[in-house]
Amino acid sequence: MRAHEYVVVAPGMEHVLERVSSELLKRHTYVEALWVAEQGDQAVCRLVTDDRDGATAAIRAAGYAVSNVREVLVDRFPDEPGVLAAISRRATDAGLTLASAYPGAHGDLVLACDDLNALEAAVIERPTGGGI
Repeated sequence: MRAHEYVVVAPGMEHVLERVSSELLKRHTYVEALWVAEQGDQAVCRLVTDDRDGATAAIRAAGYAVSNVREVLVDRFPDEPGVLAAISRRATDAGLTLASAYPGAHGDLVLACDDLNALEAAVIERPTGGGI
């Protein structure tokens, strides 16, 4: 499935995870992935959802601004060693570069690339074959 990734950059760690997740809960916004990492003196938060209005409202209500939005691919892949390597290899073989790959909810993977249609064709298994 396709969803949107919202990137928020906050000064320090200043409870960005608690603030954003609380606001998402108030709006009943389902989250495919919520990832926070410390980067120097800032926190970078990546939020993936298909609820554009809910995400934007939650981020604003938490006191932050969205620094970037992009469409991402969210899908379930086998939970076994070597799957990420296989995804990366298939993307490379298709002439693509993964911009990011990280775990989402319920065992899904969130993948970002400049050409999601080509990425999906390269890595998603279809009943007719192909994919991981």
